Amino acid sequence: MKKTHLLVAALLPSTLLLTGCFDKASQSNQAVDASSTIVKGAAAKKSETQLVLKDDKRTLLEVADLDQIHDSASKIIATHLEPMLVDFTQHTVTNSVSAISQYQQALQQDKVTTIELSSTDNPAGLTNKPSQQIIYRVHNSDVVILPIEGQGYLSYLKGFVALHLATGQFAKVRFYQQGETPALGGHIMTDRVWLQQFVGKLALKDSQPALKIVQPARVENNSSENKSTDTSTANPNQLDEYTIDGITGATNTSQRVEHIINYWLGDEGYGPILKQLNTTQS
Repeated sequence: MKKTHLLVAALLPSTLLLTGCFDKASQSNQAVDASSTIVKGAAAKKSETQLVLKDDKRTLLEVADLDQIHDSASKIIATHLEPMLVDFTQHTVTNSVSAISQYQQALQQDKVTTIELSSTDNPAGLTNKPSQQIIYRVHNSDVVILPIEGQGYLSYLKGFVALHLATGQFAKVRFYQQGETPALGGHIMTDRVWLQQFVGKLALKDSQPALKIVQPARVENNSSENKSTDTSTANPNQLDEYTIDGITGATNTSQRVEHIINYWLGDEGYGPILKQLNTTQS
């Protein structure tokens, strides 16, 4: 690809630089300030949930491993990330200034077209997805950053996946929107030990998504003083290069995260694009 990213970044407002994939039902739930905020979300399964939002630009910088740079988020993004436009209908990707500018105009005019989906037929639980989407490549790196989203167990989830193109390994995974059960499924946003498990795991096997998130091993503590279940020590799961432990007590949320990530890395998501970027890089 031609090195047009600085010009592209200069032309794009910060709102475009952070356009994540979206679902019509979730468009009103965009992150809008620089700190974590709790707002009322839509009614989730059986009851209303609290939607927790983090700043999406700062989350993007974190997943790109750029969060230690002291500057404005917009300037860091413009300097260190190359935006590229994905077309899901044509299965193409470009860093063309004109193509991204046209997308910008459509976005500002609320004319971005969507692809209708059946939520029962896709593992991410989406009812629609955009026909086009901005992704990012980290400068001087093989890392590409992909916006992801989908239906969690109790809420709509949004985040980013960073992948090494050369190896197909996860670099980082982060979420900036969730309304899962506090102190359980909500840990997908805050539990650094759990999130660290993704690093170095293989996302793809034979070009198909292969992430597995399994229930943590349970170990019985049979001492007479404290008969309890300890999930943190002894006989852990034997995890292969595609598998991580789920969050203890949040099996459903963990499964939804697996389904969302695998959907977006598959043939209906970024799968064809990743193959093209791999070919371009090599």
